[in-house]
Amino acid sequence: MIKSKGKFRKITPKPLGLKDARNVRDFGIDNSLSRQAYLHPRQAKPSPLMYDISPTYSKDNAYKMRKFKQKKGKRTPLQRERVIEYSKYALDKKSEVKQINIFKLLAQREKKKRKLNRPSWESFA
Repeated sequence: MIKSKGKFRKITPKPLGLKDARNVRDFGIDNSLSRQAYLHPRQAKPSPLMYDISPTYSKDNAYKMRKFKQKKGKRTPLQRERVIEYSKYALDKKSEVKQINIFKLLAQREKKKRKLNRPSWESFA
């Protein structure tokens, strides 16, 4: 779940494994205007990742995320698997400056199914 336009929205329609879910969550936070996200426990078996995202994305970009919220100078820890992007990394990507939505970003990253070489029906006429 990622915060977009003031509400938490589901990123992927199908459940993912824990590492894939973390990678998609951190990719979404890092490359879109959203700064806050969390993982929702899955009820069904995980499906394969349908986006072209590095398998180590979460680990490589962990320094950009924090696991606490701050109010009046007091830090309180967030729930498990909930992260917020640090302010200094908020507009560090070109897609964030262009104000691109997370759902547009993931649509661009979606793995395309390859087309099979089948003859067209017009060639038989």
